[in-house]
Amino acid sequence: MALLGAALIVTVGYLAKPSDKSDAPSEAPPAPSATSTSVGATGPSASAQRVSSPPPVLRLATAHAEFGVLVKNVDFKSMSDRKKLAAQLGPALCGSPSLCDAARTVVADPSTMTFDRKPRKHWLLPTPAQLALQKPPVTAEDTEREQTLPDLFIISAEGAPTQDHRVARAAFAAAAVVARATKGFVVDMSSNRIETATVFASRVINQYDGQLAAAQLDFQTSPAAQQGYVRITTTGLERFGLPDLEASEVSTASAAQMPNIFVAIARQLVRDGATPSIHLTTSALELGANKPEEEGEVDLSLVASTPAVGDRMTSLVRLQPLGGANADGYVEMVEHLFGELEDDHLLEKDLDEVQLEAQKRLPAALAKQRSTSGALLHVMIKFEPGKAEEGDEAEWLWVEVTSWTDREIIGIVVDAPMAGSIGEVQRGTRVRRMRGDVVDFQLTFPNGTAEYPGDDKVAP
Repeated sequence: MALLGAALIVTVGYLAKPSDKSDAPSEAPPAPSATSTSVGATGPSASAQRVSSPPPVLRLATAHAEFGVLVKNVDFKSMSDRKKLAAQLGPALCGSPSLCDAARTVVADPSTMTFDRKPRKHWLLPTPAQLALQKPPVTAEDTEREQTLPDLFIISAEGAPTQDHRVARAAFAAAAVVARATKGFVVDMSSNRIETATVFASRVINQYDGQLAAAQLDFQTSPAAQQGYVRITTTGLERFGLPDLEASEVSTASAAQMPNIFVAIARQLVRDGATPSIHLTTSALELGANKPEEEGEVDLSLVASTPAVGDRMTSLVRLQPLGGANADGYVEMVEHLFGELEDDHLLEKDLDEVQLEAQKRLPAALAKQRSTSGALLHVMIKFEPGKAEEGDEAEWLWVEVTSWTDREIIGIVVDAPMAGSIGEVQRGTRVRRMRGDVVDFQLTFPNGTAEYPGDDKVAP
């Protein structure tokens, strides 16, 4: 049993129309070896035990970046004039003169950058409620204006990955120019994030190295295969010609620190290329005042993975710590870098208190599930063996709610009982239970954020 007792807070990305691209890593990562690339390590001890020759570089065949700008009554022909658009790419948008020259070559080449116009109704864009959950959130006033813009001016750039990241650099800069000129809102097609022209301009690539990788990175969360844990992925690295990152089974205690780890690794990948082995130190995380007192370090591997249904990326590598790509392995990795974590599983003695809180807030959670498209509600219910199984113990299992009445919860059991089944109940069984039987719940929104009985957001 894994009861969830803390909210997961990450930068958000939204589910929407997937890309039709299908790039995959050009070379599968080999097994972990003594060779690694140091991220933020300093001093002789960080490299003395490592082979001097670099490991193989893993890059995608192409880098692909795509943005849409929500607009109204725009002259498409004028806005897609390549010469005029390229002339507006200055240092604030693309960096040094040589870097801007490289970006301009992308804009000028019809085989590398294309423009299109589509009605917004053809895309599944975030709702006003989802925009309010973004970090930073879109204000109510901006959301009201965004909803009135009927068209998407789509900018797509694709080409061979380069060390100056000209494909991504040009796409960011061009989208910023169009948004500024039209006072439109930019839709990041890799995450479906919507931003004002001003906010988006803060994410452009105007440096040479990977230090801005954090600004171009978003995260998605979804339930992991093991109930009570989450899967976290990045979106945005494919525009640098790199596979995105995945942590496959993360506890709530370690999940809060995973974005810091993702960003540190992404910065190295953007700067040096994807390598199968990573050496990560606490100093590489750039935590500022939140930096732990003691320096830590970990070794981990990047292994080929497969995007799941609903993922926005088309290529993926999984973070595999020495302890394995599982909950314990990720906890060990995080504790080596941040210090000991508090146990995020509730003890049996807490169940009565948790159930009281869950019962108080369950009506609000059910209402939110019904009113929010794509929201998932899982409830924990105690299942006891029948008379024929008196020797067996009761188990608390998670149930995905499919419908409910004033008195009952109807759903599908998503946990596998320890003994394989409890009476006729096993994973996948459709069950009907009284609402008063609910011990705990987790309400997960399409943008990856979640609410729990102890979360004040779920008003009683």
